[in-house]
Formats: sequence, structure tokens, C-alpha cells
Amino acid sequence: MSTPSPCMPIVPKKSGNSEAEEPGNSGAEEQQTREFIMMDEEKMTECADACEQCATDCDTCATDCKAEGGHEHCVSECKTCAEACRECAEACNEGDHAAMKAAAKKCADACEACAKECEKHPHMECCKTCAASCRKCAALCRSMAA
Repeated sequence: MSTPSPCMPIVPKKSGNSEAEEPGNSGAEEQQTREFIMMDEEKMTECADACEQCATDCDTCATDCKAEGGHEHCVSECKTCAEACRECAEACNEGDHAAMKAAAKKCADACEACAKECEKHPHMECCKTCAASCRKCAALCRSMAA
């Protein structure tokens, strides 16, 4: 029996009834794995994009509400949400699943709190935009955290 070259990986043989079945099975499994990874990457990209948009909308809302006066809590919620959204977008872009799940949960909570506060100001266009963006981002983040 020859010794394998250090450059060649040792691949254990699969057990099965026939050699003809193995390539089809491993190919199908490999394809499913690739599709899952692609879907997962697509979801993370979609979540990161929603987080970045939400952070921008929150920044705009915080600025506009600060000028309005009497909306200090809204400004605070928007700033907290924008920060959480940026952290989540960064975690999604890095692809670290554990960090992404934790950041997504934190982001979803911040988005829901911000949306709830902004919905108290229906006369402010920035609050309507921010609340809608927060609701979308929260839903995507919840799905990522699951």
C-alpha cells in the first residue's frame, strides 16, 4: 500500500451499497449546503442593508426631532436604534453567526422601541419614515436572531 502524499488529503470512503450512488448523494448534499450558505448570505446582506437604511433614517429623525423641541425621548430612542443598527450591520457583514444573532436581537429590540416612540408623532414626516424603517429592520433582525 502506498503512503499518501502530504499534499493530497486523505478522504475516507463512504459506506454504501454501490460506488455509483456515492457521487450522486455527495453532489446533492454539497449542492444543498451551497444553497443554504447562499440563502444565509442573502439574508445577512438583506438584514445588513435594512440596518444601514434604518440607521440613516434614525439619524435624520433624531436631527429633525431635536430641532422640533419636546421630542427628547424620540431623539434618544433614534440615537440608540441607529447605534444598534450599525452594530448589527457590521456583524452581518463580518459573517460571525454568533455575534450576528446577538446583535440582531439587540437591534430588533431597539428598532421596536424606536418605532413605538416615533409612532407617537404622526405629524412628523421623519417619524413616519423612521417608524416604517424600524418595523422592517426589526422583522428582518428577528428572523436572523431566530
